[in-house]
Amino acid sequence: ESGRANCLLHMARLLRVGGQGLVYAWAMEQVEGSTGSRKFSSQDVLVPWHLQKRYETSKDGE
Repeated sequence: ESGRANCLLHMARLLRVGGQGLVYAWAMEQVEGSTGSRKFSSQDVLVPWHLQKRYETSKDGE
């Protein structure tokens, strides 16, 4: 729990006044066969961020 609380404290410290942060969480226990269900080997899992190509911008700013 302290790691999660520490993460939120750091987010609050880094955000500008009035800024917004986004935190996603989901249950480790999921209904088997439900949409998007997965089996997790541990409770804390790093989920990599992959920007969809349609949202990418070219290096020259277009």
